[in-house]
Amino acid sequence: MAPLLDQKLVNSSLHLPQLHAFYDEFNRESMRILILPTLHNQPHFSSFATQLLQEDNFDRILVELPEELEDQLVKIIDRLPVPTVMYSQIHQEGDQTLIPEAGKAYIIHPGESLYWSCYLGRRQGIPVTFIDSWHAEAYQSWQIPLGYEHLAAIGWTSFWEEESDIVDNHLDHQVHRTRTQLMMKRLATAISEDQEETMLIVCGAAHWPGLVVQLQELGFESTTNLVPQATCDRYQNLLEDVLEWKAPRMPRWKLADIHPHTLHLVTGSLPYYLGKLVEDPTAFDLLECIRQLYFDAEILYQQKFDDQISPASYRRLFQYLRNLGRIQGQVLPDLYNLIAGAKGMVDDDYAFEVYRTAISYPFLPSDTEKLDKELKFVPDEQQGEVIRFAFKRRIKRPVLKKVDQDEFDDLDPIPDEDYPGQWQEIWDKYSPYGYVSYPPEDDFSQQYMGHIRKKIIEILMEEESATMEFETSLEDGIDWRETMRHYDEGKIYVKKYPKNKYQVGALVIQFLEEPLDEEYSHHSTLFAEHDQESHISVITTEPGEVLVGPGISRVKYAALISQFPPVGMAYLISQQNVDLKLRLIWTAMQMSLNRIIGFVAKRPPTAAQRHFAAEQGYRLVYLPMGQLTSQSLRRLRTMHLLAHRDLRDRAREYIGF
Repeated sequence: MAPLLDQKLVNSSLHLPQLHAFYDEFNRESMRILILPTLHNQPHFSSFATQLLQEDNFDRILVELPEELEDQLVKIIDRLPVPTVMYSQIHQEGDQTLIPEAGKAYIIHPGESLYWSCYLGRRQGIPVTFIDSWHAEAYQSWQIPLGYEHLAAIGWTSFWEEESDIVDNHLDHQVHRTRTQLMMKRLATAISEDQEETMLIVCGAAHWPGLVVQLQELGFESTTNLVPQATCDRYQNLLEDVLEWKAPRMPRWKLADIHPHTLHLVTGSLPYYLGKLVEDPTAFDLLECIRQLYFDAEILYQQKFDDQISPASYRRLFQYLRNLGRIQGQVLPDLYNLIAGAKGMVDDDYAFEVYRTAISYPFLPSDTEKLDKELKFVPDEQQGEVIRFAFKRRIKRPVLKKVDQDEFDDLDPIPDEDYPGQWQEIWDKYSPYGYVSYPPEDDFSQQYMGHIRKKIIEILMEEESATMEFETSLEDGIDWRETMRHYDEGKIYVKKYPKNKYQVGALVIQFLEEPLDEEYSHHSTLFAEHDQESHISVITTEPGEVLVGPGISRVKYAALISQFPPVGMAYLISQQNVDLKLRLIWTAMQMSLNRIIGFVAKRPPTAAQRHFAAEQGYRLVYLPMGQLTSQSLRRLRTMHLLAHRDLRDRAREYIGF
């Protein structure tokens, strides 16, 4: 990991306890059985299964999957890590393909340890046996309302002691009682007296005590004792009940791929986490996945805007997530809180990259592996599964006049080139004759620079204001600070501002400090097209290097100088070998319409630079960049240039403003 990322991990404020003794071990003479109890759709248990299969030599694997569906499921499991849906019934609502009941579909993905265990076992040549039975109601009635992080905090023993309702719900439901009985009998059939083998059983936590009871009946002893005897006693009567099982009518099953942008709605874990699980199952750690998710999103963010997120911002972000989780009763943040934290602590563009990264999954079917149908899942608004976020992005999502469904599905649809090199060809053809700006960006820039000029004037008026004791007039208002300082005197002090009105002759905004990267080598001027715009002299990246559309180039400022109203001349910023601030000050003096120059930067001009300006009769007024919103500054810094004026009508499809 890069040193910068190491620094960003310091004091992240997030914590996730580790679940120890996650398997239950039983022994009888020469036979050894390990039970891996799982919480469904929790990727940590897939990681545990990987560790067990790497560290131990198993002769057989028993899995809680329907025996009747073994032939169909095995074909899909061999397709992993590509996700697949096996469904029995679908219907159409408009353009959406819907599965009416979750119990009539199997979502096969790596985050479900039952499927992942089968996948690993088959790859290692270990025989796999399915011991469950299918029923239409099997997956609809209830699920354990618990995540891995909660289980890790309390442990398995406390889980059974504190979650007695889970046992009640399971034993009271006839389908689940019968399924557990079937698994107990099939386990007994799989074990013979003279076997000498090591067996792995992977099952849901709610069926686990029943299998423990069956093993105790067969003379096995536990070396871990993770299930309290009181819980086992409640499952004891399943051995004595008469098993009445009538296999339900089997539907006709079909297979389909899952639309990648809706994968996160049906897997139980974010697709990004599942991708990390597949990459390195034994080292999978959910906390590290959350951190890496933010760092990977930052890489995309930097590619677009050349902005870095400081370690201090990450510390605030992780602390925010920790505090929010405590308020909401969450150990780790969900997708909504991941986005909300990025949105609040950085900006909307970064939050969008976090969202796009979180729902991305790298192991999608290739063109030759795709199935005939791709299902797009729709969240159930009645169940509160819908997340609504508005991203106020610097480069907004384009609004196209005509798009088909596939284009709408793209998170960031931008028309492609008609042929390779088309955009560059248009740029090379027209840009030598001059280029123009994009009007919506101009409107924002002029409004925001007007806002900065007002703040500069406020600084000037504050510097030249006078405080005096109240006598006959309140002047420009009560000076509360001075009044409180002299509270013991029982007097009121008022503030008086100078009557003359200031105007900023030239405004300098320095985004980057020296030394500048080589890419910021382009010096140019942009002249106002009407009296509501300003003349601007800039240092930017080279126009034409980054093309986002036909003859449309994106550039970034290192610095700019604005002159308003546009009645003078815009001068090129000097390229002499002197420090950047001095060059900006000198150019601003040439452009300034009066003796006041506003200067916005991360670092103030030095005393020598202020003295240089004063000798020429100019006054520098410094406004720290930290007093301005970072989101607005980032948007101001990014600019699009068009190779020809006629491209302005088409530019919105590619820029989006």
